[in-house]
Amino acid sequence: MRTLSILVLSLVFFVVTQDGTRTPLTAADAKAVGSEVRVTLAPDSAKSFEKLTAAHRGEKLDIVVDGKVQASPLLRDAIRGGKLSITLRSPDAAAALAKSLSR
Repeated sequence: MRTLSILVLSLVFFVVTQDGTRTPLTAADAKAVGSEVRVTLAPDSAKSFEKLTAAHRGEKLDIVVDGKVQASPLLRDAIRGGKLSITLRSPDAAAALAKSLSR
């Protein structure tokens, strides 16, 4: 099964296809709620993310934070509206990631 990855760095993060193509995404807002980070993408990034996830339906989406895969959900459909959540191992990790995405 092919895999699409989200590399979360800070402020700008990337969706990476299997061939290595990187599409930058910008968070408009990121909030920590417990061990989850709720991200709202900037409008242009939301459109790009929707197109990418539509093109990769049926594939896994690895969410990579600090070089570690945090989750690998299956893309059943396009992710619309520019909202996504990333669940981490602890509230402290979620708070740190939300802070780095909100700078």
